[in-house]
Amino acid sequence: VENYRPGVMDKLGLGYDELKKVNPRIIYAAVSGFGCYGPNSQRPGYDIIAQAVGGLMSISGHPGGQPTRVGSASGMATGRKESIVTLEVGVLLRDLLLAEGATVVMTRDTQKTFVGMLERADIPNNAGADFVLRLHCNSGIQVYCPSDSSYAREVADMDTYRTMGNTLLSAIKTATGQTRGDCTLNNSYVGNNWSKMPSFLVEMGYMTSQEEDYLLSTPVYQQWLAQGMVEGVVQLAQLRGLIDKQ
Repeated sequence: VENYRPGVMDKLGLGYDELKKVNPRIIYAAVSGFGCYGPNSQRPGYDIIAQAVGGLMSISGHPGGQPTRVGSASGMATGRKESIVTLEVGVLLRDLLLAEGATVVMTRDTQKTFVGMLERADIPNNAGADFVLRLHCNSGIQVYCPSDSSYAREVADMDTYRTMGNTLLSAIKTATGQTRGDCTLNNSYVGNNWSKMPSFLVEMGYMTSQEEDYLLSTPVYQQWLAQGMVEGVVQLAQLRGLIDKQ
């Protein structure tokens, strides 16, 4: 298996025609970013190019800035992994919700646990959860909701989802003192699309911003984020008629 641009392996003397002389039964697989034929066949297939051409970078980046590469984020200033920060906030959120009398199911509770995209949806689905919050640090404070996946349509219409997303977003902004942030409906996130209950991807800040990176690792700010999400969940539960309004 090779993934060079078409013709590179031939120049190295390692193309199919040469290798089959050594072993006529060889199975030779060539994979490239834009295929072996066509006008773009000689273009390299780096990850960042695939993200740009596929449109993924169009939904990532700083407000008013250029699109940015999506990846496993780490702090520009702290060097801390996104997975560590989200787990720290997730544990705080769990403890605050438990104190409110809620039942909480975590998709992971250690840094060493890896959970795939579909499994992240299966865990709350199997638990019969009322809401799902998925925590990330790849952009400023944002709430993403599914728009029209088959599961999402069974949960709520788009207007209701937008109302729920804005409710959660407002609570987080109030708790943290942040003024910027939006609620967006799209079908870009598998975990949202496959959830059988209201599901929200919560972006808590840019780890590529030095100021926000420091904030995201500050215990007080993490507490504010968790408290904002708790308040948002309480309001969502009231909207859904799960608990009485106080």
